[in-house]
Amino acid sequence: MGAVSRSPIGMQIGASTPQSALGSVAAEIEQLGYGELWVAEVYFQPGGFASSAVALAATDHIPVGLGVAAASVRHPTVMAMESAALADAYGHRFIAGLGHGSPGWVRQMGLWPESPLGLLREATTMTRGHSGGSARRRFRHRRGAAGDVQPRQLSEDVDHRR
Repeated sequence: MGAVSRSPIGMQIGASTPQSALGSVAAEIEQLGYGELWVAEVYFQPGGFASSAVALAATDHIPVGLGVAAASVRHPTVMAMESAALADAYGHRFIAGLGHGSPGWVRQMGLWPESPLGLLREATTMTRGHSGGSARRRFRHRRGAAGDVQPRQLSEDVDHRR
């Protein structure tokens, strides 16, 4: 059988899809020729990065996106680390999605920022920076607490004995 042409239309798998079924659903979406597959990051459900890994493992060619991780919930360093790991493991088919998240869920966690757009700008800049080893930046949580972050290129070897 020849290669399946990819549609300009993607498909999203809902967060209510059990993880035990997610792989077979993802494989069927790829087999049907959809152009992209997206998994949801819905808080209080299985995590978006874990769901992305399940979908990537079950497919061969289709890009898999995370739609979307909330900037106030996922620290930019963690977002960059997890994204880089999935991209490297699965032939750079992983697409990271970063947004402000569902206000109700993010508020329920006590993480709604004073300025959702400001936090999104800062998180996007930091996530990109961590992916490429940019200069030192500060990450501010909604309550004004700040922590120094020294990004490093994700491709550097890490001594895990420390």
